[in-house]
Amino acid sequence: MARSPHSSRRLQSLLAILLAGVLFVALVLVAQTTLRGYRLDLTEDELYTVSAETREILREIDEPITLTFYFSRDASEGVPFVRQYAQRVRELLEEYVAYSDGMLELRTVDPKPLTEARDQAVEYGLEAVPASSGSDARIFMGLVGTNRVDGLEVIEFFDPERERFLEYDITRLVWSLQNPDKPVVGIMSRLPITQTYDPTSGRAREPWAIVDRLQQIAEVRRVETPTDRIDPTIDVLLVAHPHGHDDATLYALDQWLVHHGGRAVVLLDPVAEAAGERAGDDGEPSVSRSDAGPLPGAWGIDVTLEQALIDPRHGMVVSVGEEIGRTVHPGLIGIMGAGIDREDVVTANLERLLFGSPGSIRDLEGGLRVTPLVRTAESAGLIDAGRFAGLEHPGALAEGFRPGGTRHVVAARLDGPLRSAWPEGPPEGARPPAAGHRAASAGEAHMILLSDVDLLSDRLWVSEQSDGQRRIRQSWSDNGDLVANAVENLLGSDALIRIRGEGTSARPFTRVRALEREAAAQYRETEQALRRELERTEQRLQELRSGRGDAEGDVILSEAQRRELERFRQERSRLRGELRRVRQQLDAEIDALGDRLKLLNIVAVPLVVALAGLAIGLLRRRRRRRRMRP
Repeated sequence: MARSPHSSRRLQSLLAILLAGVLFVALVLVAQTTLRGYRLDLTEDELYTVSAETREILREIDEPITLTFYFSRDASEGVPFVRQYAQRVRELLEEYVAYSDGMLELRTVDPKPLTEARDQAVEYGLEAVPASSGSDARIFMGLVGTNRVDGLEVIEFFDPERERFLEYDITRLVWSLQNPDKPVVGIMSRLPITQTYDPTSGRAREPWAIVDRLQQIAEVRRVETPTDRIDPTIDVLLVAHPHGHDDATLYALDQWLVHHGGRAVVLLDPVAEAAGERAGDDGEPSVSRSDAGPLPGAWGIDVTLEQALIDPRHGMVVSVGEEIGRTVHPGLIGIMGAGIDREDVVTANLERLLFGSPGSIRDLEGGLRVTPLVRTAESAGLIDAGRFAGLEHPGALAEGFRPGGTRHVVAARLDGPLRSAWPEGPPEGARPPAAGHRAASAGEAHMILLSDVDLLSDRLWVSEQSDGQRRIRQSWSDNGDLVANAVENLLGSDALIRIRGEGTSARPFTRVRALEREAAAQYRETEQALRRELERTEQRLQELRSGRGDAEGDVILSEAQRRELERFRQERSRLRGELRRVRQQLDAEIDALGDRLKLLNIVAVPLVVALAGLAIGLLRRRRRRRRMRP
C-alpha cells in the first residue's frame, strides 16, 4: 500500500526532531568534557565572577581552609527567595574554590532539628531566622571558616539586604583566616578616650565606649604624645583631635602614614566639645579646635576649622535646664537616609549618625582622591566656630542663619599616593624613623577622614545603665559602628580595601517594563480621548433631553437627533474596541518577548556553549595530531 505524501512529511519531521535531539545531547556531552574548567558569566554585573582583588587574596592562601555553608534546605522549602539567594551564595563559594588552586574546601550542611549539625551551627553562633511569621521553623544560612591552626571565622547569617557586599564579606572571612594574628589599633589623642587617671577623684577614668567596641576586633594601644616615633607594629591609627603637637610629633605621624599606606581614621574638629572649653588670649571662653599642621594640605584636603556646621532642621532635641526646657540644638546634626553612602562597605548598613558641630571636608585636588561617605542635608550651613564658646542657649546658634543649599561632606574616604608634608626631610628637632625618611608612600594609601571628634564621645551614641553590679551600655545611634567599620576596613589588605559593592541578583525585566510603559502611554491617550468623547456625548445628550415631551416626561427626539445619538454610540463602541486592541497588542508583545527569552535561555545559550565545546575539542584534537607528526 502506497504511503501518502502527508504521512511521509510527518515521518520526516519526526526523524528530523529525533536527529536534532541526539545531536544536541551529543554536543552537551562534548561540552562537559572539553569545557571543564572554563567559565562564562553572562549576568550584567558578573554576579558569579569573583573580582581580581579576591583572586589576588586567594592566590596568597598558604594553608588549607575549610568553608562550611550551613543552609536549612528543608525548612526553607516554602520561602523561594531565600532558596534562590542561598543558591547564589553557594555558587559564588564554588567560584572561590575554583580559583583557590585546591586550598579551599567547601562543605554544605543542612542543620536539621535534633541533629549534630544543628548543635554545631548553634555552637558556632550562627543565626536562625523564622521561616515565616508565626512559624516554628528556623532557617540557618551562614558560613563557618576554619584553618588547621584552630582559626575560626563566622558569618552568622547571609542577609539578602547585604547582597551588594556578599563578595567582600566572604573574602574578608578568608583573609582573616589567612592572617590569624590579632591586629593592633593605636589611639593617638590627648582626649581621655582610653583609661586614664583622674587626679581630682584619685581614681582611674573608665575608657570611652568606643574602646570597648574596637577591642572586639583588635588590640588597642594608646600612643603617648609628644613623641618622635610611632610604634611600627601598629596596624591602624585612630588620630582623634590632634592639637598642640610640635613638629617632631607631627612628623612622626606623617612618616608613619607614609610608611603604612595611610592606614588611619583621622578625626578633625572645629569645635571639640569633648575637649572642653579653654580661656582665650583675652580671657574669654574659647573652643578647642583641631590642628594637624601641614598634614591635611599634603593630603590634598581642607577641613573648615574656623567654621562649623549647623542644621536647625535636623538638629537633635536636647534638654537645657528647667527654664528653657527641651529645644533643638542645631549643632547636633542627625544624618540618615540619603546622607549616608550605601555603596561603601563602611557605611552601607548604618541607619542614623549624630555629628556635633562638624567641619566641612573640601577636596583641594591634586592630592588623595576624596570619596564622600556622609553628607549633610542642604539645610545645613557654616557659621563662625567661635559662636559655640560659652553657649548657654543652643537656639542662639540659628539666629540670622541662612542655609547655603549645599550638602557638606563630613566623612570621606581618601585614596591614592600619599605625599609627605616634609618631602625634603625631617623638620628641625625631628628624627627620621628607623626605616628611613620617605617623601611619598610606596603604593596606594587608604585613609578615612571624619570632620568631628565628638561623635566618638559616649553622649552622642550610647546610653548607660547599671544593674547594681555592672554597667550596661546600649547604642542609640550608629556612631560606634561607623568608626569600628572604618577601622576594620583599613585593617585589611590593599586588595580587600579595593573590593567595592557589586550588583544584586534581582534583575528587572527592563525591556518588558519599557514595553509596558509605552503601551500604557498609548492606553492612557486612548482612554483620555474616549473620556473626552464620552463627556461631549453626555453633554450633547443632556442638551437633547432639556426639552419637554409628553406628560410622562419622555424625551421627544427628531430624526436628526436620533441619528446624531446613534453616531455617538457607534463612536463610543469604536473607541472601546480600539482600547481593547491596544491592550491585546501590549499583551501579545510581552508574551512574544517572553517566548524569545525562554528560547534564548533554554535552547540558544546551551547550544552556543555546546558548539564552543565542540570547537575547542576539535582544536585540541588538531593540536594533538600536529604533535604526533614526525
